[in-house]
Amino acid sequence: MAAREMGRRLFGRLTRPLRQAVTPPPIAPPPEDDSTDEETREALKVLGVAMEVAELLLSSGASANDVTSTALRIARAYGLRGVHADVTYTSINLSWQRRDREPVSTLRVVRSRTTDFTLLQRVYQLTEQIESGELTVLEARGRFRRLSYAAPPYRRWVIVVANGGVAIGLGLLWQATPIVFAVTFLATCLIDIALRFLARRGVPTFFQQAVGAAIPTSATLAMQWAQSKDIRLFDEIQPTLTVSAGIVLLLAGMSVVGAAQDSIDGFYVTASARAFEVVVLTLGIVTGILVVLRVGTWLGVSVLLVPATPTLGPPAVQLLGALVIAGSFAVACHAAPRTVILAALMGLFGWVVQLFAARFGFGVIGASALGATVSAILACVLGPRLKVPVLALITSAIVPLMPGGMVFRGVLLMAGTSGGTPAAVDVVAGMVTLMTAAGVGMALAAGSSLGTYVTRPITRTRWRQGRRTRR
Repeated sequence: MAAREMGRRLFGRLTRPLRQAVTPPPIAPPPEDDSTDEETREALKVLGVAMEVAELLLSSGASANDVTSTALRIARAYGLRGVHADVTYTSINLSWQRRDREPVSTLRVVRSRTTDFTLLQRVYQLTEQIESGELTVLEARGRFRRLSYAAPPYRRWVIVVANGGVAIGLGLLWQATPIVFAVTFLATCLIDIALRFLARRGVPTFFQQAVGAAIPTSATLAMQWAQSKDIRLFDEIQPTLTVSAGIVLLLAGMSVVGAAQDSIDGFYVTASARAFEVVVLTLGIVTGILVVLRVGTWLGVSVLLVPATPTLGPPAVQLLGALVIAGSFAVACHAAPRTVILAALMGLFGWVVQLFAARFGFGVIGASALGATVSAILACVLGPRLKVPVLALITSAIVPLMPGGMVFRGVLLMAGTSGGTPAAVDVVAGMVTLMTAAGVGMALAAGSSLGTYVTRPITRTRWRQGRRTRR
């Protein structure tokens, strides 16, 4: 028995390495859940509030720098240090580096794009209250959710009419006839209704832009057909104006300003995404116009392009038109009444600067850039003082300067409907016109970003002084 026991022990010692090699190790016990400690729970609440605010700002067209700084300000206001923010055009990532432990991160994907200046202003006020220490984390979260679900300041029909008001303002700029006023107003209102209908059904934005551009182009073809039938009511139809109103409305929602500002601030990934979106959406507009023009040619109805560009009205009427355009756009973006008044005045101011710059020989691109720059500087100075969103003032100021008519003329030339000139000449002239329109758009974006960049030290100093005063 003793010999057998000794043999068994010896065999066990000799085969132990082999058994350890083929036998899986025991399952390790799960690590202790340390995410339920009080510090981590409070940090997650703070990150949740900062994330919700950042998501709304990014979806409203704010620059990546503004989104990042606002999220970090909220985190610092609640004593949360070591927070890092990574913002792209479609996502926000907030990470908190804990002491001697793994970081805690939260990610939010931003898909929808809305423009609500009233909600934007309320969120900025909420951020100021958080920094002043007036709200706890739970109170801030509850306040934000109430703001998110609050009813818009205007009814739906007011928004539709306000979008039509942009067409009325353009009609004042270009001395439209009464019938052109009516058709352009109805077409612009129909664009807003169609875009909302398509957005609810998840139609991609490219096709929304194409449908939006097709509506005023179809109205122009209808008026051209009525004119060919010698209907006296349509003797002067001004086709450029009718389509330009729709193009301006479609261009106004683009993030051109945000793309230029992100590139200046060093957020190149977000800037590239915004710029590519602008290109795609502009191609959607061009596609919608071209399709309708080709269909009209197939039906025997063509839009003849007048060689000379449309003439502007008297200076006083131009100023009234710019005032109406900027104010109507602000109402369409759910701006509060005080913001609407200031936005309308900013549109008026930007147009005045553009007129003076053009008179002194700056050219269309230079004049547009100067008007956008001066307007952005004034908006950044007055916005924080008057408690209105700076983004609302800047965007409203450049809407009257949008090159809608230039885009339509370029498309008409490329479509070969200018009447009388060779097709090759039309294509070259159309490309030049479209490139000029792109230059005006980039000038507006760069001018707005330059004005914001110039006034950033002033606004930053004022913010620091206000923070010390609240403390």
